[in-house]
Amino acid sequence: MLPLSTRELPDKRKKISFLLLIVVILFCIPFFWSSPNHYNLGGDDSRLYLYSPYEWLHNVALYSWFDISGISSYNPQQFSFPFVILLALLQKIFFFLNIQKLAWGLTLSFGFFSIYLFIEELLQDKNNLNSTISAAIGGLLYVFFPLIFYIDWPQPLYNLYAIAVFPSFLWFFLKAVNNADVRYLLGGAVVSALFSLVIVNFPWFLPFAIGAFIFLVLYCFLIEENKGRLGFYLLLYVLFSILFNLFWIIPLLHSILFGGFASEATVGGGVKEAALNVIHSVAPSMNIFDTLCGLLSRELIFGWNWPQKVIAKYTFNFSAFSALLPGVIFLSLLIRQGKVRTKKLLVIFSLITVILAYLQTVNIGGWGVKLFDWLIYTVPWWTMLRNFFSKVPIAYGIFFSITIGIAVFHVLERINKQKIKRIFVAGLIVVILVQALPFIFGRVNALPVYNADIPLNRNIIVPDYYRETTEYIKKLRVGRVLTLPMTFATWSIFKSSCGKGLYVGSSPIKVFTGKDDFNGKMGFERISGLPELIIDAYQKDANVLGYVFGKLGVRYMLYNTQMEKLPEVLKTGWLWEYETLSNNKSIKSILSSVANERLAVFGPLEIYKINDEFFLPHIYPAKKASVVKGDISALMSLSEGIDLDKSDVLFFEKNETTKGKGIFSDEGRIEGGNNPEIVFKKINPTKFSVEIKNAKHPFWLVFNERFHEDWNIYKTQISDANTLRNDELSSYSQFGVKESEYRLQFAPQDFKFLFLKPMDLQHKVANAYANAWYIEPENFEKSNNFSFVIYFLPQSFFYLGLLISVFSMLLSVIFMIVYSIKRRS
Repeated sequence: MLPLSTRELPDKRKKISFLLLIVVILFCIPFFWSSPNHYNLGGDDSRLYLYSPYEWLHNVALYSWFDISGISSYNPQQFSFPFVILLALLQKIFFFLNIQKLAWGLTLSFGFFSIYLFIEELLQDKNNLNSTISAAIGGLLYVFFPLIFYIDWPQPLYNLYAIAVFPSFLWFFLKAVNNADVRYLLGGAVVSALFSLVIVNFPWFLPFAIGAFIFLVLYCFLIEENKGRLGFYLLLYVLFSILFNLFWIIPLLHSILFGGFASEATVGGGVKEAALNVIHSVAPSMNIFDTLCGLLSRELIFGWNWPQKVIAKYTFNFSAFSALLPGVIFLSLLIRQGKVRTKKLLVIFSLITVILAYLQTVNIGGWGVKLFDWLIYTVPWWTMLRNFFSKVPIAYGIFFSITIGIAVFHVLERINKQKIKRIFVAGLIVVILVQALPFIFGRVNALPVYNADIPLNRNIIVPDYYRETTEYIKKLRVGRVLTLPMTFATWSIFKSSCGKGLYVGSSPIKVFTGKDDFNGKMGFERISGLPELIIDAYQKDANVLGYVFGKLGVRYMLYNTQMEKLPEVLKTGWLWEYETLSNNKSIKSILSSVANERLAVFGPLEIYKINDEFFLPHIYPAKKASVVKGDISALMSLSEGIDLDKSDVLFFEKNETTKGKGIFSDEGRIEGGNNPEIVFKKINPTKFSVEIKNAKHPFWLVFNERFHEDWNIYKTQISDANTLRNDELSSYSQFGVKESEYRLQFAPQDFKFLFLKPMDLQHKVANAYANAWYIEPENFEKSNNFSFVIYFLPQSFFYLGLLISVFSMLLSVIFMIVYSIKRRS
């Protein structure tokens, strides 16, 4: 045991042992939450990157810009690849451990340690035992902060890792300033790149950035004597962090500036109105007293019937004890004597805590909501904080815990009697641990799915039959998958192989197979009206439904017969809004109409293939194109003059066209000439090589990927025919199309496409979602035989940023080595 004496310097070995004991205990906590082979999966963030990091990296992280569905998370995912690489390495080394529990254990350990280090660095009194005890209390309070385990642990998103990472950013910077050592800035920048996925979580990063900014300003003017160094180091820190994160910053900026997914997600139509609706419906349920005690407002939890109410009942029974924590801050502010530096730090962090308490609560008198309304209308991207009660807890927990740590130190410095000091410290630890018991014993991790009254949670073992199914689908290679039943959220559902776990979340098909699942998208780019279209087509005519599937590139249907046995509570409400697509009788009727061939059965999962007459290749020439008035819903009211089976491609008037003027005839159709011979090969999801033979007349080339203006065609030299033909994967004789076998190739050298000029071809939305180019042989040196590449340009921005980031890191490593040698000499 360490003696609690202000005069006695802590023995270094005892101090290290003391801290190591805490870190090890925290690391072990998640391993007791469930059985070793259970994973907590599902929800908005499927967490499948933890279940299978290599497959996530291979099938999702590097190429995730444009997939129609089944991405299993929000697009894009390039920012996740350094972290997933780390997970894959950890899984390879610690193959005997559950990688999710390993990641969560490290999050708790380093969350504690980063707060501990920062508080100790702030106090600048490492040889004082009071400093050690105070920093440890601050670290324990942070990782066991009720607001954080209420909000961020039950459905853990990427932002969960911010628990460890955000405080480390502060420590690296303060350590660099205090020691005049640039290496710490480089270390913090490397951490920011490795955990770039927490920075991209802007709604969580923004409150932390606000708190950090206020800290830096006040610290500079009230405490730091060398203001020039602080400012210079801050500029360096930002510069290093930007350089190391360009691999995702460059493509993200491109997406924002040119109307990509990020622009739609943040400032798209109706975002501000949606934000105001959330604020005015939730804010009245919040109160400042619960927030200052580190609790989520009881009115919100119980009034909205959250699953968290099962643990909130426990924590609110001890809410009187929670009031002791802000009481410590108030007590320390009353103590006039003590170090001037400590008192200034106390004032700074108390002020930040109050500001973040406002952002967490909003409902602070009538002015609170009005101010938030003004921020939404005035500050760009402030709409991302519309769910303020779930976005601020980590930032609030960081600065609240630091404030408590400083306050405890200030109080301990003024207590002379060792007995009182021990009682004071023990009391705080008891309060922290008692509040944290539901979290420590894993009740937060086992909260029910969607409804607090059913005994189903997200701790599952992925069934063997599901992995067998996905391995089978992976070998099929050609075409997309449609999973049935189809839910309103386009989520997949399956039971754990044992226990009461249930997977409810984004489809794992994309992660496990690399294929798209039309019923698997959780993001902003899902095809609008697709379920309604399928229902209408089914009700009208089986052939109509078949040709709709064909136009969308659906080749296989995965039918989960297990859905009939799910609890009724999951079959009602928003999740099962499409009754036709979740009713087994209707599904069987759909299958018998368009997919007579059942390929395989694995447990409750059945795999069907769409009839050959309906399926269209990934790339094909259109013999005939038809113009349809309206949008995709107009498919159900087509005039008899336009037959789906006779029109290889449909153009809808309501879809925007991009390059070139329309060339449609007054009759609204184009008669094509002979079909050219086409051979294509998928290099990776962003690049396709195409060879055309015997193209004597113009034709529409249809490319079955989600439409985007940045899909471009680039001329290439005519390739050797055997290069594509000798490894044939599929042949479609009715179109004269052959598809070559492929293996995904990561091609960072393709950043060269940024400097190449694409062909100026008419590029239009085909079949309400795909791409189509009007190909005229005269544009290819007037030759009937030519080749080209179809390439998605934003991938080059990723490659360019990646090359700059890697090069910057290599230079920084060289600099750190040289700098260290010089300092030692």
